[in-house]
Amino acid sequence: MPTETIRRPAISIVQSGPCPLLSFALTGEELFSIAQVSRVSRDDLGQLVGYQRPEVRRHVDDIASYLSSGNVLFPNPIILALSSSARFIPSSSNGENQVLAGMLEIDLPAENQPKPAWIVDGQQRALALDRLKSDLLVPVNAFLTDDENIQRDQFLR
Repeated sequence: MPTETIRRPAISIVQSGPCPLLSFALTGEELFSIAQVSRVSRDDLGQLVGYQRPEVRRHVDDIASYLSSGNVLFPNPIILALSSSARFIPSSSNGENQVLAGMLEIDLPAENQPKPAWIVDGQQRALALDRLKSDLLVPVNAFLTDDENIQRDQFLR
């Protein structure tokens, strides 16, 4: 069975580190079809896994109320750690290949398969969007990495 894919115009910004940075837009429904929150917990060996604290319900309620008010401005991006399974196909460059325009392709996971992204920042905004099932396009910045240490480091910074 063919995999469904989200395709979005995107900008890739090459910085000094090993992880490309991508900027694009998604709806709340699309966001949660590819991303999940990495809740902080301990595994069977007592090792720390994940990095997000529980949501603050009142804050999520306030954001959801604002988002359902009509005239919405949502300028702050949701930050994702996106797995290397995502593909960026460049269509143009600035000549130095530091800023590239192109198309981002993210395959939707099959049922019971892990999602290809973790929400690093903006979990309250993302949860409010998910609650409303809004088709509002919101800005997303993502960095590509499969390294959980880099993901956690970016969350802490």
